[in-house]
Amino acid sequence: MKLSVCRMLSLFSMVLPAFAGDIQTEALPASGLSPEAGTLRDGTYTGSAQGYDGPVQVAVTVAKNRISGVKVISEDESRPRNALQEIPAGIVKRQKADVDGISGATYTSRAVINATKEALKQAW
Repeated sequence: MKLSVCRMLSLFSMVLPAFAGDIQTEALPASGLSPEAGTLRDGTYTGSAQGYDGPVQVAVTVAKNRISGVKVISEDESRPRNALQEIPAGIVKRQKADVDGISGATYTSRAVINATKEALKQAW
């Protein structure tokens, strides 16, 4: 009996990572910002995603193949609002939209991240 329980736990530990993770965020290509591993076009692009209390809209500025700014331009969030500043700053610092969310502001964090990803799709 012990052996079969150990085998089941072993199998479960191999399968679990396939189901773990944040299924509500969209993944960017592994090559980084661009699916072609090429360049992003300069400009300012907007994107929107659902937050806790409604849509969150961002403007993403791209210059010289870099994310030079991310600004939340419209939102109605009532939850901890620190994600509205910290997530955009993290995206610019790390140069990618896949940043860690803010504890206590999960929906708002996801909204800013997903809106940024939507905006970046226009820059490719």
